[in-house]
Amino acid sequence: MVLLDILYIALGLAGLYFGGDWLVEGASRLARVLGVPVAIIGLTIVAFGTSVPELVTNLVAAVRDTNDIAVGNIVGSNIANIALILGLSAIMASRALSTREVQQDWVIMLAVAVLGYVLLLIDGDLSRVDGAILFTGIVLYVIRAVRGSREKPADAAEEQEASASPERSSVLKELGRIVIGLGLLIIGAQLTVDGAVNIARVLGVSELVIGVTLVAVGTSLPELATSVIAATKGQHEIALGNVVGSNIFNILFILGLTGMLDPYKINGQALTFDAPFMILVSVLLGIFMRDGKLGRLEGIIFIVVYIVYVGLVFLRPLTGM
Repeated sequence: MVLLDILYIALGLAGLYFGGDWLVEGASRLARVLGVPVAIIGLTIVAFGTSVPELVTNLVAAVRDTNDIAVGNIVGSNIANIALILGLSAIMASRALSTREVQQDWVIMLAVAVLGYVLLLIDGDLSRVDGAILFTGIVLYVIRAVRGSREKPADAAEEQEASASPERSSVLKELGRIVIGLGLLIIGAQLTVDGAVNIARVLGVSELVIGVTLVAVGTSLPELATSVIAATKGQHEIALGNVVGSNIFNILFILGLTGMLDPYKINGQALTFDAPFMILVSVLLGIFMRDGKLGRLEGIIFIVVYIVYVGLVFLRPLTGM
């Protein structure tokens, strides 16, 4: 039975990964066909798209009343994005990652993490009011991002790509890609949640533990692939901006939307350990970025921190955390 559930999770994560990829690709090409500027596509569709697996998984988990997986997925994904994904990116990069371009967004990411934690800590619930406050934040963030993109001069290569894309794509084809991507995301989320819940029950592990580890890492695969590849190619702004932007989207958009649609009680362990740990690694990232770069040493420290976190998560029954 456990082997079958592991297969469900593996198939589900594959569906989340490829579904998110098809959705982002289809949406980006469709936006270009319709004449939406390339810079705006990157700031909105791509940033949102890499968080789609977390979104669909959370909505499915909330509907199925497995709320610990939902909140664990968000907090665990944000921890994995920084400690695991940025750690690997810094280690695999040909040279130290330049962080100057994303330092301002890091401040926003930290503020968002603290805001989300405070809202949940007040009454231990993710209420519709909490969700509305967080969702308002993502609207303001997107508006700021779009306005900022208009102030930057357009890259010639991007302009050429934007003008060439409509000739290679059709609206119908890209709509089909989007529909297939959404379908894979929904099926993948259902399989992942079902398999995770079943394994948690069989092994006696809490749904929160499964959510902050297995499900969180699985739904972060788009960020992992994007950041590591970008880092190895020297595209530092993409490698770092993808993680920082995704963490902002995860809390403001996904947690906000989930709260508005299906409010629920937050597991006490998430409030006393996981969420504070998320803020801790966010602060650590800021400390590492003070000199404007993120090198292999910082990457190794992040990986060690993540290993320690996962170890503590699985030791919860013994430590009482």
